[in-house]
Amino acid sequence: MYSLDVKVTVWERVEFDSEEEMNDVLTKIKSGELKSSNDVCEYLDKGASYIDDTSEEMNVEENLGMPTMEILNEDGNTIWNNVSGDIDNDKIN
Repeated sequence: MYSLDVKVTVWERVEFDSEEEMNDVLTKIKSGELKSSNDVCEYLDKGASYIDDTSEEMNVEENLGMPTMEILNEDGNTIWNNVSGDIDNDKIN
């Protein structure tokens, strides 16, 4: 199956069990000990959930010049992206 992959940004939510837990995480974020939602989830041993209706397509500039759209062939190889254009016509089939 051929496909179009599109890079997006989305907000995630990590819910706290208490104000104390929230303050603990906030202190660690401010100190630089926790730098991402993955860090927070690992520290708390819990997952994050996507917030509905927050997905937005990224443009190439926001993605530091890297592709944000790719067409893939049936083997999962990228045959086109919105930075380089056609990648390798031999991979189309």
